[in-house]
Amino acid sequence: MDCKASRILFFLSCACFLHLTRPSKLSTNILWQGEKLNFGDFLVANSGEASLSFFKPSNYSNNIYLGVNSLLFSYYVWVANRDTPIQDPKAYLILDEQGSLKILYNKDRDSIVLYSSSLEAPTNTSITLTDKGNVILREMNPDGSVKRDFVWQSYDYPTNSLLPGMKLGINKRTGQRWSITSRRTFHNPSSGPFTLGMDPNNTNQLVIWWREMIMWTSGEWDPNQQTFRNTKGLVDFNFTYVSNENETYFKYFFLSYLNIIRDGSLYSGSNTYYSCASNDRPPFQAGCKMPDTPQCRKEPTTQ
Repeated sequence: MDCKASRILFFLSCACFLHLTRPSKLSTNILWQGEKLNFGDFLVANSGEASLSFFKPSNYSNNIYLGVNSLLFSYYVWVANRDTPIQDPKAYLILDEQGSLKILYNKDRDSIVLYSSSLEAPTNTSITLTDKGNVILREMNPDGSVKRDFVWQSYDYPTNSLLPGMKLGINKRTGQRWSITSRRTFHNPSSGPFTLGMDPNNTNQLVIWWREMIMWTSGEWDPNQQTFRNTKGLVDFNFTYVSNENETYFKYFFLSYLNIIRDGSLYSGSNTYYSCASNDRPPFQAGCKMPDTPQCRKEPTTQ
């Protein structure tokens, strides 16, 4: 066999090996209408820093979730169905003819609808995973150009992580509030008891609640220094403030993410903790609120 034929055979062998071993969705960040994202498939951002896939939180769990994994930190920073896990490994994500985004399972008898289109006629849509981990649904023109951007996006439905560009605040038109809520446990991504959000009482500050009890406040926003009173010097708290007739929010800007964990502490991608609940982690400079203790009942007086 001559040298040229040997090179051709070697190339064909490598191509066959790569085709057999790589996941079917590993090379793209777009899911087109009618395509399925199955368990074991991946959408991967162009940067290679984020992926969208189905996953099990541990080897001991049968629960299946759809989420965005930050490949830099090996952590799922967004979970689509955190409070509605499924147990069907044949489940898949799909955009239907009308442009609705849904998870189908149990032989298509059951579904979790992430976005429901109001259009009755078929439409041309796709979803894209961005480098920052945002899943965006777009309406497309026949030539492949974008007709309508941000029809739906995962950034409007944060779970326990605040990613660059996400908001904490309120949509005044719809009443939707943007906040992040802790996991129940490390291996259970369902909603836990701690929430970080914007104070609804128009005080222009962030609050951590344990259920409905305030545990920490950021202090009011200082527009001159572009920071909160109780977070000065904390580089991970990098926000901008926006308020108009449609929405009021703080938008997060940082190279990494900010995560509220199961004890109410905040953890940043720069490996820094801020906490009101733990003695072995750096405390917030200020703003921690000790919960009120129940008052002892007085014994009734006798006449």
